[in-house]
Amino acid sequence: MGLRLGDFVRAPNGSATILVRQSKTDTAGEGSVKYLAGDTLRRVDAYFEAAGIADGALFRALNKAGPPGRPLQDQEGSRPFHRLVQAAGLAPLRPLAHSTRVGTCQDILAAGLELPEVMQAGSWKSAGWVARYGERLLARRGAARKLATLQNRS
Repeated sequence: MGLRLGDFVRAPNGSATILVRQSKTDTAGEGSVKYLAGDTLRRVDAYFEAAGIADGALFRALNKAGPPGRPLQDQEGSRPFHRLVQAAGLAPLRPLAHSTRVGTCQDILAAGLELPEVMQAGSWKSAGWVARYGERLLARRGAARKLATLQNRS
């Protein structure tokens, strides 16, 4: 949750990178740089403008969770997802912010990208969680499927 406006580096093509100073997988705070596509950056910019953010923390308290404008704490990241579920009439579902991490992993795998690329995008240190999150997608393109195809059994 510690992303800051000054951590964005914009590229001439409209994309950007952002420095993630610390994360669940980087508790030592070594940091990692992540890519933001142009359409994502445009949405982030629209958020900055609508929220009146010119510097400081990207994710901020906006209501009774604490003083307006203070950076959100890690445990507060799921609150917006809970509100969206309620507004959509999907309660009692209780999504977590972590669901976006799982979904991103699955989207990258579904696009056919390889394990090292997925691991870099999500800062996974081992392939175990990537394999778990993408279990069904990986099975569909794994050795058993390839063998079936080679044997004309698909």
